[in-house]
Amino acid sequence: MANYVSTDLDSIQESMRKLPAALRGEVVDRGLEKAGEIIIKHAQGSIRSKKKNVPTGQLAESLRSRRIRDQNAIEVLPRGSRKRVGKEKHGIRKSMARLFLEYGSRKMQGTRWASEAAASAADDVAEAVVNIYDEIIETLI
Repeated sequence: MANYVSTDLDSIQESMRKLPAALRGEVVDRGLEKAGEIIIKHAQGSIRSKKKNVPTGQLAESLRSRRIRDQNAIEVLPRGSRKRVGKEKHGIRKSMARLFLEYGSRKMQGTRWASEAAASAADDVAEAVVNIYDEIIETLI
């Protein structure tokens, strides 16, 4: 087993520059897909831990990740509109609900769920990328 030992994603990127382009693309594609799954799990846990502001769980269930075109990056955002809750006359977009919960308003304090989720997912994402990198390196040996 070719265990690649790294402490951060920068050293993985430096090592990946030595790989052929096809393998480098495979590592990036699989790594971003796995990173999206991990970040969504952490974000859902962070939202659910702050239940006082999330009565229905609609926001947590609507999180999706997608790759940003022409970049080696993903974004995790809620998709769709929220159903009416309580005395609301109209539903609001889930992306607006995300902003209100993250940053708050003049009448409500923000919960910082997305910031907490990103921070808690960083180590898991790095570990997953290293594992994917290891698998691909093993296929070469």
